[in-house]
Amino acid sequence: WTQNGRQRAVAAFAMVFLSLGHATGATVQLFTAGAQVISWQAKGRERLFLSSKSRFDGSAPIRGGIPLSFPQFGERGPLPEHGFLQALSWEVAKRRGGESPLVTLIARDTEETRRMYPYSFVATYTVRLFAEALEMELCIENTGEAEFLMTGALHTHLLVPDIQTASISGLQGVQCGTMQADAGQRLPEERESVTCSGPEVVQGMLYCNAPDDLALFEDTMPGVTIQKAGMSDVVVWNPGEVHAFDDLGERDWQRFLCIQPAQVDVPVKVAAGSSHVFSQRLSV
Repeated sequence: WTQNGRQRAVAAFAMVFLSLGHATGATVQLFTAGAQVISWQAKGRERLFLSSKSRFDGSAPIRGGIPLSFPQFGERGPLPEHGFLQALSWEVAKRRGGESPLVTLIARDTEETRRMYPYSFVATYTVRLFAEALEMELCIENTGEAEFLMTGALHTHLLVPDIQTASISGLQGVQCGTMQADAGQRLPEERESVTCSGPEVVQGMLYCNAPDDLALFEDTMPGVTIQKAGMSDVVVWNPGEVHAFDDLGERDWQRFLCIQPAQVDVPVKVAAGSSHVFSQRLSV
């Protein structure tokens, strides 16, 4: 599938829907196709953005929620944009209820992935729901005989009342630049409170070796806090008012901010028989 000249890998199988619920009323919903979380409700409100024009028939990636990226972030390499996890068939390996409901999904390399990326792997994705938090853990195991390099991300689309008043704390002093900038063009972030609109955010702001704890503010009120592990970087993105995405509603851009824990700048080496874990905890 191609959008705006970009090649994307797309699932070509049934969109099986899963839902987990907590006794407090918190819920999380996801599709097994692409192992994509599309909704998280906590403290009585939705916390993730989902485009008003998202398609759920497998013909295109779902715009919003938390898509997975592996083994390539964005277009920074020869593979389809963000790799191919969104196009794999995932199986439910475990599911439980109780005080901390969870679901674990598993996907493996295929003949098609090996043509693009000649390595064997098992991807295990676990989503855990708590009263006021959501945890995600993506484990990539190298089941082959050769070391491989990987980048990737958890592309978290957070719902905000107004992008113009949203801000992030925790990035002051971090080396940053647009996704198009060379490493030598990066400068320390001077702001204690990073606003989330403007041309730089439209290009995507890459924060290298970012702290593991960040906080999103909705105007002056605390929103979601983000705790990441296994990923060095953070990418902040919003498409802005003038964009070319046909799967976004006219005013959708005002309602979300991507704060993406990511491994972008320096690929992770995964030795044969070893694994690497990307994880994040979202809390309200």
